Amino acid sequence: LLRCSPAAVGNVACTCRQFRWLTRHDRIWRHFSLRAWKWWGKEHTIHTCIKEYKSCWWSMWVARPRLRWEGIYVARNTYIKPGMASWTHQPPCHIVVYYRYLRFYPDGYYLAKTSPDPVRKVANELYGRKSRPKHNVWYGEWTMDEGDVRTRHKYNNTQETNIEGHVRLRSTSEGANNRLDYQSLNATGDLDPVAAVEAAERGDHTGIKVDRCKNGMAPYSFVPFEEVDTHCLNNPPQIMDFYIA
Repeated sequence: LLRCSPAAVGNVACTCRQFRWLTRHDRIWRHFSLRAWKWWGKEHTIHTCIKEYKSCWWSMWVARPRLRWEGIYVARNTYIKPGMASWTHQPPCHIVVYYRYLRFYPDGYYLAKTSPDPVRKVANELYGRKSRPKHNVWYGEWTMDEGDVRTRHKYNNTQETNIEGHVRLRSTSEGANNRLDYQSLNATGDLDPVAAVEAAERGDHTGIKVDRCKNGMAPYSFVPFEEVDTHCLNNPPQIMDFYIA
């Protein structure tokens, strides 16, 4: 069971009472917990379990916010684009769909991608650990304070822009941690000399330009790797025009 994913262990527990009893063994959830909160360090995780959860690793696994590693967080964004008018028809409207992807790793790194392709076509590009700019997959770092997750990666263009995100974990069922809600998404970069002087005259001496994103802020839904081919997020807008996360 230690070689299975936590979701697989949960599925095993649903088969019979004997397996349910076996899957509650503390050794299993200690193993998963030390990996899930690897970023905080082993001693800190053990101390938190003893102090706040009375040494029950299962209780900490269910109650404490954590990122999931065995899949991809997917945000489905839509907008309306007007079409071309003709002599005989009114201007049509098209639903345009694009996706934001986040794949997290226990050691504080993550992969990010924005694409019009659904998750079944993108999943293979997010299996590896290194950034692959030719596929528009970017490599960044994340930090977490309880349920608040902050991400940062460098977007490879001429201005060396940094993409900084702030998302908050949410669960649709106990211990699921299967949603990420955007709190903010900013693009930051160094100001050019003229803009830096103008900013200094206004009292801003940081020399950093910040562009706050207001669109494409749909919540992320977690998709396990074993469901990337069958998940409903693969449906085109003709079948699913809107997705509520």
